[in-house]
This record gives sequence, structure tokens and C-alpha cells, in this order.
Amino acid sequence: MADVANKNGILAHNTTFVAGAGITFDRTAKNGSAHVGKAVMQSAADTVVLVTAGLEIFGILTKVEPDGFCSVQDRGYGEVPDDGTAITYTNINNGLVGGATAGTVKSATAVPAAGAIRRARAIKAGTTGIVIADIG
Repeated sequence: MADVANKNGILAHNTTFVAGAGITFDRTAKNGSAHVGKAVMQSAADTVVLVTAGLEIFGILTKVEPDGFCSVQDRGYGEVPDDGTAITYTNINNGLVGGATAGTVKSATAVPAAGAIRRARAIKAGTTGIVIADIG
């Protein structure tokens, strides 16, 4: 049986957004920013910022361009940093939310409102500090 760790990037879909406050271009960084690989949330129409504590994850930042735009993985499996809190699988419907540090994730502590589902859920804790998530 295949290891779920190999799912990174499977079914990935990326969409272009405006890079909001705190997401900066750096030509020396891989894919244009030190923030690439971190979790993001929508802050306004067509704009994303690093996700903050307890808020809903929209996707994973995959690239930042010098013109102020960025690419976000908004569906599929991907790796995202955790905030150091142990990821729990007791109720997968709880999913993942923003962690203690901007751009990181943690397990949600409560089930979302009736009829709602989280956009991201933990599939497996990867290497130290990384969670394999199913986005979308």
C-alpha cells in the first residue's frame, strides 16, 4: 500500500491572487518569497495574506511574483507548516485552522457551524513541523 506522504501535490490546483500585506517578493528566495509553503487566507476579493490564529485556511502559497501577484494552491494535497501543537485526528471534520504563528496550522478544537466544512484537513503529520493537508 502506498504511503500517504507521497500525495504531496496530487490533484493540486493553483489560482492567481494579489499578495496582501506581509507577503513579500524576494528574488533570492525559492519561488519568490520566504513565505512560500505557508498557509494563507483570503483577506479581500482576490487578495490573500498569511493565515492567522484560529481562522479558516484558504490554501498554500506556492509562488510570489515581483508584480505583487502570487499563486495559491487552493485544492489538492500539500505540505504546510504546523505551529508545533500536536495534530489530532479525533474528528477529521474539525480540520485545520491557522496556528499560533502566521502561516502555520493547527488542529481545530471545535467542529465548524452546522452545515459548514473546513477547507483543509490533516491527512498525516509529515516530517517534524510539517502537516500533509487535503485542501479544498
